[in-house]
Amino acid sequence: MKEICFATSNSEKVQRLNDALERENITDIQIVQREMDLPEPRSEDIQQIAEAKARFAYQQIQRPCVVQDSGFFIYSLNGFPRAFVNFCLRYY
Repeated sequence: MKEICFATSNSEKVQRLNDALERENITDIQIVQREMDLPEPRSEDIQQIAEAKARFAYQQIQRPCVVQDSGFFIYSLNGFPRAFVNFCLRYY
């Protein structure tokens, strides 16, 4: 069985990935949560944020791992809030 480390403090993200694997009948992969808070650089580019998180996690655990980041884009608002969803939820 292949083991994939998921660097996150959010167990719900791990459960969603396990659910997705189950829906696709992928049974040879085990997701192992490596609980850690990942620094999140300020950027509008979700790919840059995810790459920074993955590099940080790799430095900590010295194994390949996955991380997750997302954004919310409202095109009628020129893409706002983009990668700043947490900021908006916190202050609005």
